[in-house]
Amino acid sequence: MVVLLAGDYANALTVWQLALPTAASWVAAVVAAGMALGGLIIAHHAGRTWTAAGTDPGGRRVAGLLLGLWVMLGAALLALRAVFDAGGGATAGGGFAGVSSTETSPHPLAIAIAFFALWLVTGAVAAATAARDHTPAADALASLDTTDDAAAQCLADATAASTRAAHTLLAQRQAKARLDAERVQTLAEVAARCEQLKAWSRIELTRVLGDPAATNEIYPRPDQGE
Repeated sequence: MVVLLAGDYANALTVWQLALPTAASWVAAVVAAGMALGGLIIAHHAGRTWTAAGTDPGGRRVAGLLLGLWVMLGAALLALRAVFDAGGGATAGGGFAGVSSTETSPHPLAIAIAFFALWLVTGAVAAATAARDHTPAADALASLDTTDDAAAQCLADATAASTRAAHTLLAQRQAKARLDAERVQTLAEVAARCEQLKAWSRIELTRVLGDPAATNEIYPRPDQGE
């Protein structure tokens, strides 16, 4: 395809160099590139539209119009090249500037027809490739691939969310275990402090009352029960 497109570009470049002899060289190059690429894109879309249309007459007509436009572009290059070659504006050997004319050079019209045939082959290959790659089965397969990719992404997101939830749950359990341990330790410290206060109160009451048994009813000793 690249070789065919390069041939169409060379043909268009030669024609526009002859058509625009006083213009800058890049002007002819830009016009030729646009014409060659434009013809390739039109042929590609024509093949794709024809396949996508199926039995739809409207789609087939659009594809036919695109094909007609593509043929007209090639015919325009053919006509321009034939006119310039017949008028002596082109040189032999394909019409490229700087190539001297010889008696054994091909007929200019034959060269123009050869390049027109190349144009037709390029467009036909582009249209056939587009038609092959955009059949209903190929489009359905591409859609299925897209759906599979979306499903795989959803699964990856769900797996990541599940992993984050598991980490969060583990962190919460660890925090709960830590709080439970702190609560048990705090209760033990409070109980120990209460026993200390009871012992201190018992000592003080015994000292004030002078009778160790006076505190038995207020603070029973551990061996007497609460």
